[in-house]
Amino acid sequence: MKIRMLSMLMFAALAATAGTPQPAQVVYGRVRDAFGFPYVETGRIRFTRAGVECARQDFQSLLADGLNYRVTLDQDSGGTPYAPHAVQPGQTLDIAVEVGGAPQPLIPTHRLTVGAPGSSVRLDLCTGTDADGDGLPDEWEALLCEQSEGRLAGIEAVRPEDDFDGDGLSNREEFLAGTFAFLRTDLLAVETVERVAANRVKLRFLTSQNVSYR
Repeated sequence: MKIRMLSMLMFAALAATAGTPQPAQVVYGRVRDAFGFPYVETGRIRFTRAGVECARQDFQSLLADGLNYRVTLDQDSGGTPYAPHAVQPGQTLDIAVEVGGAPQPLIPTHRLTVGAPGSSVRLDLCTGTDADGDGLPDEWEALLCEQSEGRLAGIEAVRPEDDFDGDGLSNREEFLAGTFAFLRTDLLAVETVERVAANRVKLRFLTSQNVSYR
């Protein structure tokens, strides 16, 4: 009788600490290279915790709204995870992006805090470095400096809010649009609007490869 009661108590203790499956959290977004172009079928994004892989996805042809990844994080209710890859709200995951099998530095972050079960969060990332902490990749800024004919002495002189080529778009907007900030004629702007039917029009504008427009 005592042995049976002890076994029941041990089972109850284990049941109380074991996690149970919860609705997954969805993480989605766009990963760009250091020059502002989204990756398409050339790499992989991974989410890990304490060295254990929680989710991964190879970059795909552009999804809706120009996204190139969407992963689900299996969640549990707390205590001992029901599976090694399961995560819990508040935990911190490490994010890694590999291109051609080689790990890439990430900006603006390489970590994610797990949210509530069933929630979704957009997380856009960029490979590259950001030594001056302005949100623009150093590699992109260095290219702008090379094309500035000496007007920009270094990446510290490239400010996101400036409009280097004077086309009406800031340097940050040019980077996000995938256009060159040193060419006044390379910008995201509607050139012509043509009516093709009663409720339809055709727009003409300069596009960048692998960028979705809405």
